[in-house]
Amino acid sequence: MSNNFEKIKLQKNHQGENGEFSLGVWELFKRFDGGDSNVVEVAPPLTLGIKSAEVGRDSQEKVFLTFGLGGCNGIFIFTEQKDGLRNATLAHYSELKIPVAVDEIHKELSQWPKMKEAAIKQAILMVPGVRVLDLATGKEILKVAETKFADEIAEAIRSELGSEVDIRLEPYPEERKDNEKDFGVFIAHVPPADEKAVSYRTWFGGGELGSKKV
Repeated sequence: MSNNFEKIKLQKNHQGENGEFSLGVWELFKRFDGGDSNVVEVAPPLTLGIKSAEVGRDSQEKVFLTFGLGGCNGIFIFTEQKDGLRNATLAHYSELKIPVAVDEIHKELSQWPKMKEAAIKQAILMVPGVRVLDLATGKEILKVAETKFADEIAEAIRSELGSEVDIRLEPYPEERKDNEKDFGVFIAHVPPADEKAVSYRTWFGGGELGSKKV
């Protein structure tokens, strides 16, 4: 595992030297590499493809982070209990590893039974997209390039947490623009429920999950 850790650091340093990461992302890398348990990083294929954490009312904010999503699939699952307990799971898999991803999601979510009882259950699936022409507007839009991965992951999530999980499907552009920062990066901030909503950002957008009060 220590060898993998060094390989990941080299990978991040290489991309950083090429100017691919913003200062904010670099700071999160430094916190994780320095042993900060409040930064949850998923960096396959060299580490586990899925990690989870919970945030209670008296906890510190957890920040979930992955990078290198270009061409891969990112999965972020969030739940919130009526008492304010928040749970989140971040996963990162290649489209070639659908059976592995489905199996690991089943195993991971089964270890967090409170997530099934939550009042709020949400998930984001970030998948490669393809640009197509919207005949109604005459403009290009992004559509999911391959639905098989998203369909099977959504089914796995709902089989563990219930059919009422709100799943957002977010196709992303695979081409990196010139000098674009943080391509392939996903970050989610999960603070205690009394503070604010959960926020997330990618290189192509962002949004919020949960609420201040359930």
